[in-house]
Amino acid sequence: SIVLQNTLQYGNSNRLAYGAGVYVSKDAKLFVNTSSHITENTGELNGGGVYVANGGYLRTQKGSGAYITLNTAERGGGVYLENNAT
Repeated sequence: SIVLQNTLQYGNSNRLAYGAGVYVSKDAKLFVNTSSHITENTGELNGGGVYVANGGYLRTQKGSGAYITLNTAERGGGVYLENNAT
């Protein structure tokens, strides 16, 4: 598991097909907590901000000041969930 707290993942513009900001692999877990921002990332295909692979898990903490915003990709600008991802 990966826990982001007081983290800024900002401005990645790359040629990755999946997850320009963060890529969550199969059976991995990502927790976006306490003032963490995944913002202004640009990806090629799926998941400009976050790509969650089949069986992966993403959770943000409500009211914590965490956000995923202003990301772009062909599909799932902010978040792309593959089959069976949560």
